Amino acid sequence: MILIAHRGNIEGANPSQENSPEYLRLALSLEFDVEVDVWLLEGQLWLGHDRPLYLMPEDLPQARLWCHAKNLEALMWLLRNRYNTFWHEKDCYTLTSRGHIWTYPGQSIGQGSVWNQPEWDKSVNLSLVMQQAIEVGCVGICSDWVKQIRG
Repeated sequence: MILIAHRGNIEGANPSQENSPEYLRLALSLEFDVEVDVWLLEGQLWLGHDRPLYLMPEDLPQARLWCHAKNLEALMWLLRNRYNTFWHEKDCYTLTSRGHIWTYPGQSIGQGSVWNQPEWDKSVNLSLVMQQAIEVGCVGICSDWVKQIRG
């Protein structure tokens, strides 16, 4: 099961650090993949959720990034350069460039899904998320609480 640190979060949301290179490197050093918000402006890749905040460093391991393209230019660049990428706003489901089903929080999960932010559903017990994801055939879990989910 792939555990994906949402914007680098591993033990709860930390908006002041999300998408920062140092924060992402910490999650990566703990063997989590990371979901990052990527913009392309004037030929430069940037990280940041609501707006570009940090230049995207070249040393982040491409194979462990789940890139949420924030503008069309970023989406096209990421696809051309074979990054694992997707675009969504509030779509219930979208396919990543690697064929995984990126599931919007609160939607049903199934075979091939990435369960995105199960903690948004207050009826979900985080200590059981891993078992539930395995039972339905999810490929991954993206959460602000991946450390707790891993156990």
